[in-house]
Amino acid sequence: MSEPAHEQADIRLVRGSLRLDAACCARYFGGAQCIVLLYEAEQGQLWLLPVRSERAGGFLLKHVNLRGDRAAAVHGFLREHGLPEELEASFVPRWDSTRQGLALDISPWLPQPLPLSDEARSRP
Repeated sequence: MSEPAHEQADIRLVRGSLRLDAACCARYFGGAQCIVLLYEAEQGQLWLLPVRSERAGGFLLKHVNLRGDRAAAVHGFLREHGLPEELEASFVPRWDSTRQGLALDISPWLPQPLPLSDEARSRP
């Protein structure tokens, strides 16, 4: 159902910008110009799904250099889902053939709930 991405594939979140290297774009998104993001809070997964038609919407993957690296501005998406906009992290993407998209495990970078005090645990 899922397989690890190619070792060279690189996806980074840098202060609200989702950056994909050229190898990752070519391998997983082909000629797609846009992506859709889905966030599954319970699993701490961020999904990147290719959009085959620009009319369908999504986040535009802009070219950032001559190598073919791409970036999408996802500040608003992060804000709407309570994710840290200032996050800077690299990911090893995992391709899911069922969803036809890349899964990123962002759980290590999510805020952890504070442990309950003994007093709070003893309350009914």
